[in-house]
Amino acid sequence: MGKIVAPFACLILVATGGCAGPKLNLPSGAEAYDRIPVASANTSPREYTIGPLDRLGITVFGERDLSTDQAQVDAAGNLALPLIGPMVAAGKTSPVLAAEIRQRLSRYIVNPQVSILVLASVSQRVIVQGEVNQAGVYPIQGRTSLLEMLAMARGTSNVSDERRVAVFRTVGDQRMGAMFDVAAINRGEMPDPELLNGDVVVVGHSARRGAWRDFLTTAPALGLFVALSNSF
Repeated sequence: MGKIVAPFACLILVATGGCAGPKLNLPSGAEAYDRIPVASANTSPREYTIGPLDRLGITVFGERDLSTDQAQVDAAGNLALPLIGPMVAAGKTSPVLAAEIRQRLSRYIVNPQVSILVLASVSQRVIVQGEVNQAGVYPIQGRTSLLEMLAMARGTSNVSDERRVAVFRTVGDQRMGAMFDVAAINRGEMPDPELLNGDVVVVGHSARRGAWRDFLTTAPALGLFVALSNSF
């Protein structure tokens, strides 16, 4: 038998467990959901908390001059509005901020009706890295699951290991993580965990898929198929 070139040799090693990348020592299965749980149907959705640099749409019914879709929270978390002046917006939900604006406007308007909509979220974000088609920082509003976040990142790549998707979260001063099997979640065999502001998602790399891709890419240039056929 003739020589088998390196890419094909690596492919064989991958099939038997060689050429594998490093593995993170993170809890998986039921223990993973203890750390990064699923949104409970018995609890109400978390209300979005306004943060620095968010853009708000503020409507004061019947008062066009006081309504705007360009209310920008500054980097310090403050918001300035006509008649009201500066006020702290960061850390408050839309209903709470609307009630505060309504109270201040009542000095000038009888029974003002105020509604607030977050038009552009900057402060609530999740980072997605690893083997996805479009890694980046993605905003979240309301409940967002792991599958929804991967969809925002245009799905996993063709060399991803969907059985090894890590989610990292900081609670207080403690950094923790868990490993999820997204393939099983897609099949409905495992629940879809809820992501929170500040989470980091890292999709693992499949050495086997990567070696096969490299094999198919380099084989024609190396005349590999001819070399293999001549070796038998």
